[in-house]
Amino acid sequence: MLNFELSDPIVAISTAQNEKAGIGIIRISGFKDLSFLRKVSNLGEEIIKPRYAHFIKIIIESNFLDEGLCIFFPGPNSFTGENLFELQLHGNPLHLNRIVDNLVRLLGFRRAEPGEFSYRALKNNKMNLTQVEGLDLLLNSNSAFGLSAATESLNNELYKKYQALRGEFLELKACFELSIDFSEDVGEDEINLKFNKHLGLISKLIGELKLRCVSNLSDLLSPKIVLFGPTNAGKSTFFNMLLGFDRAIVSDVHGTTRDFVSETIFIKSLPFNLVDTAGIRETPNSIEKMGIERSVSLKDNAFFRIRVINPLLGIETYSSSLLGKEFDLTIFTHMDDTAFEASLGQFEQVLNGNCFGCGPIGPEVGAVSGPIGPGYCVAPIGPGLEIGPIGPVEVIFDQIHVKFQSLMDLNPIPFQRHVEAINDIYDKFDILNRDLSCGDAAIIGSHINNMGLVVDELVGVISPQDVLDHIFANFCIGK
Repeated sequence: MLNFELSDPIVAISTAQNEKAGIGIIRISGFKDLSFLRKVSNLGEEIIKPRYAHFIKIIIESNFLDEGLCIFFPGPNSFTGENLFELQLHGNPLHLNRIVDNLVRLLGFRRAEPGEFSYRALKNNKMNLTQVEGLDLLLNSNSAFGLSAATESLNNELYKKYQALRGEFLELKACFELSIDFSEDVGEDEINLKFNKHLGLISKLIGELKLRCVSNLSDLLSPKIVLFGPTNAGKSTFFNMLLGFDRAIVSDVHGTTRDFVSETIFIKSLPFNLVDTAGIRETPNSIEKMGIERSVSLKDNAFFRIRVINPLLGIETYSSSLLGKEFDLTIFTHMDDTAFEASLGQFEQVLNGNCFGCGPIGPEVGAVSGPIGPGYCVAPIGPGLEIGPIGPVEVIFDQIHVKFQSLMDLNPIPFQRHVEAINDIYDKFDILNRDLSCGDAAIIGSHINNMGLVVDELVGVISPQDVLDHIFANFCIGK
């Protein structure tokens, strides 16, 4: 377990270290004063003006290492709430690590643990827990939704809603406490009026938050479009067709794809992860079995599921997992084959869904495609066409975008911890509402306390003193 409770000076490289860059930033936090500069640079502390950029040379034991800019942010007006010093130097990671090693060796600073700067900001009330989570999401997001949700969290928009909920809850709890201890002083009718008012406001706030709870956040934070089907159905060809270039190996040999292949694809400027999975079939091969297990797992957790079926194989070759209703779209391949229409009749249960036909399938160049049904038009599709990809690809991309946008329109809560807490609060509030009519103060008080624990967990603070503050600040008790 990481020990973030130490208050000694910490140092870390704050810019990316996986590739070279023009500028790299080193941060130091928690030091008492700037006297350390004399040991490692050409500057003294008397030269440094807070929040101004200064030219600095890094000189270690009389050896010049680099030159750049430095900025001093005195606490508590800094990111961490402590004295913070920032060096902007040349961005070779090897070079930056050499300088950090010398700062640790000569000055006794400690290399920061992952997230320790943000933890100090949280501990010193420079950030709240929701902002810290938003910062983590911003730094690691792979989707447009993640970036949008992260900036909302960093801007405190989400936290303000949680604070509003907690404020109403504290008012509700204060009313309940008053009804037990001070009802004769304040008046029972007045207390009941205030209690019901805050009960209604809580119901409105928690209802609004509940609507924003999406069950599977991975659909938005890392949306996957998964191609799923049996061996030799044409998944890899269709995968290449959607990408617009040959990424997956296409072969007539069954079981060519034994592990999934994935690529990023942009649909209306939004990134998605397109995944070609191993074909589903009965096999004695242990390695192929592992690939099939991964295929099923990827399908179960996908944002958009595309089933690829070769009707020429016959419906008896398809398991129940391939004929279920959980798919968003079905692609029937080998539409160019003369036996295609006759073979299609076996799949009547699947044809009721969202279907397209596609062919030829295989290593051949080009393909014809179109929707299944009377009066459809087939059109060329694939790379190298002057008119560009047409036919089902654009329609498929439109369907994926519409589904994604429909989830985005809910303005979902981006953190699983928050979703679980909100669902728990919603359930506990429902129980409290149902048991209010019993009139038993012990039962009602227990429900309020149980709900309060989860509200505090959601906001990230626990302070029983706040309840007393609300009682004496908002009610004239007169005692």
